[in-house]
Amino acid sequence: DLNIDVEVPEEVTAHKETTATVTLTNDTDKEVVVPGEEVTVVITDETGNVLANVTATTDENGQVSVDFTPVNTSPITISVEHPENDVYNKASGDATIDDVDAMGANVVITQAQDTIINGTSTVEVVVVDDEGNPVVGGTVELTFDDGSDEPLVVTVVTDEDGVATYVYDDTEVGKTVSVSAKLLEDVENGYSESEPVEDVFDVYKLDTIIDIVPEDGIKAHVPTNATVTVSTEEGIVPAGESVNVIVTQGDIELFNGEVTLDENGQVVVPFTPENTDDIEISVIFDETDQFNDNEDSIVIDGKVTSVNVGD
Repeated sequence: DLNIDVEVPEEVTAHKETTATVTLTNDTDKEVVVPGEEVTVVITDETGNVLANVTATTDENGQVSVDFTPVNTSPITISVEHPENDVYNKASGDATIDDVDAMGANVVITQAQDTIINGTSTVEVVVVDDEGNPVVGGTVELTFDDGSDEPLVVTVVTDEDGVATYVYDDTEVGKTVSVSAKLLEDVENGYSESEPVEDVFDVYKLDTIIDIVPEDGIKAHVPTNATVTVSTEEGIVPAGESVNVIVTQGDIELFNGEVTLDENGQVVVPFTPENTDDIEISVIFDETDQFNDNEDSIVIDGKVTSVNVGD
């Protein structure tokens, strides 16, 4: 008869290769090892995964070593069979690993793009385990905090390279966004929850362009106007926003008020020159949630004519 002993490491971790050692000894004297005998070693976990299925011959120490890698944290069973032959009877042995540790993982935010109003920011994370291997199919929780009452929490799943991406599109106002990422615990796949990592990106407000166009043929004492247009290089207009417009002629104030831009980002400002002196038109656009502040002015120089008597 044979005695089969199965030795396993004290600590076994999911996704980390380990070794089971099978030793054959004479049943009547366990100090006598049995070399040259064929055994079949099958290693399975409780969820049905076959981690190893090896038929090998014991070495001079009566041993066979079998490498295997747990794929989750479920208990593992190691079964060993020795067939009957002319010398030895059929024998079997087994061992159970009840505690399999989850593999730790590390998350790196490799990209958190700055963007602009109504743009998008691509956030990319890479997840590797403690052995440096990509975590495939891991669920990463992303938390976006822009200072509002309710942070945005989403989950993404890593691909075969351990990479996951999310396109952030809550960009209606300018702000700085903090994003944190962590791998969630995955008992089924044998990963523990990772420590969170953080990064920040900006949603930049749009720069504005102010254009001031006075009416042609300006004459003293004749009502006229200037069209103010506020726009952006991106083609987005601040419709409904206000501008402050001041029209002066020397020390005389011809217009001073806050006016609202129409759907085209324009407003017509009326004024009546008091004489033929130069006229200055100043426009101030204050910063809003979407647009940066700006100001501009023009001088109507030498273009104000007199009115003929009788006109």
